[in-house]
Amino acid sequence: MPNSKPSYLKAFERFLIQEKVEEEQEYKNSDIRHHVLAIMIAIQSNNLTRFEESLSEIKKRRLDESSQWIYDDILVFVLTVGALKFNESRSWVSELCLLRMNNQSDDKRSFTESLHFLLNGSHLGLPHINAICWDIVDLVEKPEEEIILEAYSDASRVLNSNDDDLNKLIAKSAIQSVLKFKGLDNLKERKEQKAFINRFENRTNLLSKILFWIVFIALIPTAVFVSFIFITSISSMEEGWIKSFLEYLLSPLISLGSFSFIFIRRREIIKWLDKYISRFWGKTYQE
Repeated sequence: MPNSKPSYLKAFERFLIQEKVEEEQEYKNSDIRHHVLAIMIAIQSNNLTRFEESLSEIKKRRLDESSQWIYDDILVFVLTVGALKFNESRSWVSELCLLRMNNQSDDKRSFTESLHFLLNGSHLGLPHINAICWDIVDLVEKPEEEIILEAYSDASRVLNSNDDDLNKLIAKSAIQSVLKFKGLDNLKERKEQKAFINRFENRTNLLSKILFWIVFIALIPTAVFVSFIFITSISSMEEGWIKSFLEYLLSPLISLGSFSFIFIRRREIIKWLDKYISRFWGKTYQE
């Protein structure tokens, strides 16, 4: 069976989660992927000389909008991380980003723009891109809580979107970076946290269902009693459109329709209850 994931992408995945990237023999020196992999290894081994050697080979290529190699997302990401780590050739990589941005769709442009911002000392780009770069380069020991939450939310958005596999791979790794910033990078702690979240969600969902059925069942005798009181009162009213309208509102068909509607929409109501119970319990837990 052929390998389901090309070695270039597999190496990038290992780079993102900070596992050792191995040397690859399948790419020749003339292949730009050979130099990108070498830069990944140089970053991991903190080898400035190797980074400069590989970067110099890449710089020999023509740098303009028509050059297809500049649209390699892995390449521009790795070059950005290397430039940040070694504080080397930031302006050149920044120029490469600008050239890409001039000829990209909005989704790709936001990815490149985020890297361009980082190269110029700004954090205005996509929060999850900032988080993964900070983690790999070790630029920020512990970002502010608000920034961490923004990065998690942004990464979750990408994972639930129609973005390509590479962007989702970066977003997935960014979540691991967020967990690390939160002090939850330990596997045991992550499992305990996940188990707690699952228990919490199951309990709130069960409580929401119980609450719904208690209210729904309680509504039946309440509705019958209220209807009886109103019908008794209406019967003594003078004939007219008001009496006819009230009799229509209290007719069995309308009452049955109302209960049927509530029953049919029970999933949405339970989901709504679940949301607010979770929010209330979450605040209580934090306090």
